[in-house]
Amino acid sequence: MRNKSVFPLTPFFLILMIFPAAAPAFNIPKDVALKSDIEYGNKGGHSLRLDLYTPKNTISNKLPVIMLIHGGGWTQGHKTTWAELASDLAERGYAAVSIDYRFITEAKYPACLEDCVTAVNWVVKNAGAKGLDGEKIGLFGESAGAHLALMTGFTGDQYGGEDGSIKKAVKCVAVLYPPTDMKIHFEHNAKTQALFGGTYEEMPEAYMKASPVTYAVKGVPPTLVLHGEADKVILMKEPEELFDLLKKAGVYSDLIKVPGAPHGFKPAAHSSKYGREFQSLAGFYDRFLK
Repeated sequence: MRNKSVFPLTPFFLILMIFPAAAPAFNIPKDVALKSDIEYGNKGGHSLRLDLYTPKNTISNKLPVIMLIHGGGWTQGHKTTWAELASDLAERGYAAVSIDYRFITEAKYPACLEDCVTAVNWVVKNAGAKGLDGEKIGLFGESAGAHLALMTGFTGDQYGGEDGSIKKAVKCVAVLYPPTDMKIHFEHNAKTQALFGGTYEEMPEAYMKASPVTYAVKGVPPTLVLHGEADKVILMKEPEELFDLLKKAGVYSDLIKVPGAPHGFKPAAHSSKYGREFQSLAGFYDRFLK
């Protein structure tokens, strides 16, 4: 049940809820196999589920994996949001794992981050049985999911990674329009306090600890960011700051600024508008996972 609220729904908080709870129906291509609602964990009676997309015509029993983390302001969204991208990636020879996670209305942060780490651990543990390569995992996320993808890739071993499983398994992270510095995000968008249950002035350490820029140091995975130049929800200075820090640390990173793209744009293989962005994503994964 998703009806227990940890935080009061202030007017600011309600603005967060501009994302659809689930994506429109998408017809899975005939050459893609889909296994839905696989339980990857259970936290306090809350069943955590994922969908697994794989190519039907493959001779590989060790498919590289891309884990997709949906956005929705840490308060809503659904693992089917990125069904088209997951299918596109499966057609390219990947196993795509799209996950649900607990919202901050159900469990305080970092519960959602811990769930993402649990999902990576599930892939590693079940790789052999599912025909996956548990040592070649890429992460993908958008908006709030991009924040979680970055935090999983950069800090996951602090949030439930087993014997350094995240550092061993996660080879790269690609994200769309990510919140990267929670202080900047709070200044631009005061509703971010719902993530922590307080303002930046009240709990600066919590904001710093939850900011990907804090961990942009040598040793984190190669990172790709795609950000729309027309994004009014997350300002360009956030991914720019992350990109600059990663470059200074000697981490492979790239920031692609998409002309005219708003917050929420969706790359897809056959999209006439964002097909080029899909090719950038796919090329990045090909470089680090194949």
